[in-house]
Amino acid sequence: KIYNGMLAEAVVRLARAKGGCVRILEVGGGTGATTETVLQALREAQVDPEEYLFTDISPLLMRRTQERLGGAPFFRALTFNLEQDAAAQGINGRFDIILAVNVLHATTDIRATLGRLNGLLSGEGQLLITEVVGKQRWSDLTVGLLDEWWRFTDRDLRPDHPALPSGLWKDVLFEAGFADARVVS
Repeated sequence: KIYNGMLAEAVVRLARAKGGCVRILEVGGGTGATTETVLQALREAQVDPEEYLFTDISPLLMRRTQERLGGAPFFRALTFNLEQDAAAQGINGRFDIILAVNVLHATTDIRATLGRLNGLLSGEGQLLITEVVGKQRWSDLTVGLLDEWWRFTDRDLRPDHPALPSGLWKDVLFEAGFADARVVS
């Protein structure tokens, strides 16, 4: 809840700075907890974005979130695989804000994923990330039992664990073409 609240506050600030005329893309939205928090914060701030596109790789999670939160005219949900071309999946144009909450570590190659996301950002767009950093026992004991947790292939970056240490994020973001990066831990 704390991290979702921080993200929501950042989204509201960015949206207000652009007079509400923003396109927001959320990748790997999962159960929609972040989405719900951000949409509530936007409502409370009386900011209606041009578009809020919720995405997840799971058609089931995407449909459930669309049913639960899809009342606003600017909201839509779409199945999206971060490891494939966005345009081929129906995602076109550039976004002012991209949200990625605990999803980047689940891709096989973080650099390639960040490069694709960078290509979806508008000129002054912002990527807001919340990620598990470093090895954490609770992760390995829960999702660590799933094969998908260990499917990363960028072994030069993540030699033995899918979660990237916090000290490496800034370098990886610069490598992926982001001009400025701030890491808050």
